[in-house]
Amino acid sequence: MASKDGFSILVPAFNEADCIEKFLNGLKAALKDTDREYEIIVIDDGSTDQTNSIASKVPDVTVVRHPYNKGYGASVKTGVQKAKEDLIVTIDADGQHDPVHILEMLEMMGEYDLVAGARHGFISGSRGLGNKFFCCLATYLSNIKVPDLTCGLRVFTREKFY
Repeated sequence: MASKDGFSILVPAFNEADCIEKFLNGLKAALKDTDREYEIIVIDDGSTDQTNSIASKVPDVTVVRHPYNKGYGASVKTGVQKAKEDLIVTIDADGQHDPVHILEMLEMMGEYDLVAGARHGFISGSRGLGNKFFCCLATYLSNIKVPDLTCGLRVFTREKFY
């Protein structure tokens, strides 16, 4: 049963053995002062390294494993299905997002249906160019500045997801 102010944090992960433990401990440290109830769910998307076993040893973390790599979208969908709370946070397991921003993003949810983070200077090369193009297109179509369309740090409600 969902709590009034609780939230579920979904962490899609694929072959993140080198950083998952440090990331999860940093995530928990960033949330240590909150009075809100939360859960952390790692969705191991068929990793071929030790991501699953390392994440499973971190206290107060639930790990769900896909038998093979299904992709980021399928991982988020699995996480939403497993989440106990109606307020959902997604954050990438590779540490490219600072989890200290989660609580301030949650505070914005009273006014918005979706709050998305934005990376600065993280993407380069052809992926960076593609992201920039789609950000410009999304900004043009929505008439809202979209600085990072593919950022994995997001907050939304289960209701708006489906």
